[in-house]
Amino acid sequence: MSRSCLTAGCSLCCKVLTSEFNNAGTWCPNCRPGKGGCMIFATRPKCTGFECGWLQGELGDHWQPNKCHMVVRAGDSSEDLHVNVDPAYPDAWLKEPYHSELRAQVKLGGKVTVHVGNKYVVIADSFDGLPKGADKNKLKIVLPEALGKD
Repeated sequence: MSRSCLTAGCSLCCKVLTSEFNNAGTWCPNCRPGKGGCMIFATRPKCTGFECGWLQGELGDHWQPNKCHMVVRAGDSSEDLHVNVDPAYPDAWLKEPYHSELRAQVKLGGKVTVHVGNKYVVIADSFDGLPKGADKNKLKIVLPEALGKD
């Protein structure tokens, strides 16, 4: 099944990701959520090639960003994920089934970095360094045992 931001009515990436027009957690001024999305779509700059994990078909339907309040994107390695959470729903990543699926990714050897605005939570089996661009003063490291038992 083909997915589309336009048909899904989704433009959450225009809020939760930093661009040359906005900081993470604030709407891009070129975006009209629920009213057609990007107003400069044909000429938009760097964000032209961005596709979230849901749009790429790598995630289940329940990961549709405007419904789960999160945008999932690939990390530095194929096992790593970045989850950008809408600051209006900062605990969305802790709800099920999302929380269990993120923990399962860590058990497979991946690292999950959860971003809420300008703050980060890294979930990993072991910690081997800050994610790219992370400010250590805004970072919390969570090892799987702190997230509860299976």
